[in-house]
Amino acid sequence: MPNVLTRVWLLTLVAVFASVGVGLVVLWGLPELLTQHPPGSLTQAERLKAESDVRTALVAFLIAVGGAGTLAFTGRTYVLNRRGQQIDRYSTAVGQLDNENVPVRIGAVHALGRVGAARGRAGHGDPGAGGIRSFELVPDDALPPGPTR
Repeated sequence: MPNVLTRVWLLTLVAVFASVGVGLVVLWGLPELLTQHPPGSLTQAERLKAESDVRTALVAFLIAVGGAGTLAFTGRTYVLNRRGQQIDRYSTAVGQLDNENVPVRIGAVHALGRVGAARGRAGHGDPGAGGIRSFELVPDDALPPGPTR
């Protein structure tokens, strides 16, 4: 476990130093570089105003890039959470198929149908439907001895 924590701290430290470096370049380096031409044609007040204007635009750009990154991360998290919920529902329903109570098994079959339908809407076909239909259509005498349907 210490190896993972060390790696996380190292990545955090690198991210902090990179952010400080980018901030220094954006707030001091780039404005001066972008406003130095043509040399001598601007008064001191005009040059400072131009640097301030460039700084404002660069900071706005960095905020927009940060917002886009936040949006991408949020979208990725949403998709992963939905997949996790579908997997949990599927696992729960499959676990309930061998329950002794008939209503629980019927509920499991319907839950599998809903999971399969949700995956079908997501463009993944209907993987659970074939198994659900075969479970519903198996005659009672074809089942091994045990709990009744």
